Amino acid sequence: MIDSNESILQLVNIDSSGRNLLESSGKWAKFIGITYLTMAGLLLVITVLLFANLDLIANAFMNVNGMSQASLDFMMGAGKWLFVLVTLLSFCVMFLNGYFLVKFGISSKNYSHTYNESALSNSFIFLSRYLILTTVLSVVSTVSSVLAFLYFI
Repeated sequence: MIDSNESILQLVNIDSSGRNLLESSGKWAKFIGITYLTMAGLLLVITVLLFANLDLIANAFMNVNGMSQASLDFMMGAGKWLFVLVTLLSFCVMFLNGYFLVKFGISSKNYSHTYNESALSNSFIFLSRYLILTTVLSVVSTVSSVLAFLYFI
């Protein structure tokens, strides 16, 4: 039985090969996380630019595609705010994914250099949060795809 002061992680003996794999995964996670954060920032900038010029874009789109006045009214009213809501939600998801991956990368690198148990614990906490978020998004995506498929049958 484990003593209350003794952590389970102290019982795990990670050899040099395991530490190298953890450090390598941390580097890749940090790279992918930075990519997520960069794309989230780009999405935010594009959203602000599109929102600021939506009147101009909608009028040009109407001239090119022959959009009806009802569609234009929707785009300028509720559609504009729906667009902002969807892009801000996408920004939050991308930012959180990037944040958890970068923190996992930093913590795993810290563990591989210092062998600090709390760094290893933190790295797995950040990785688990990333995996939970990714799983929830996968379930939501699958359910919405199935519902869309059933709707159009």
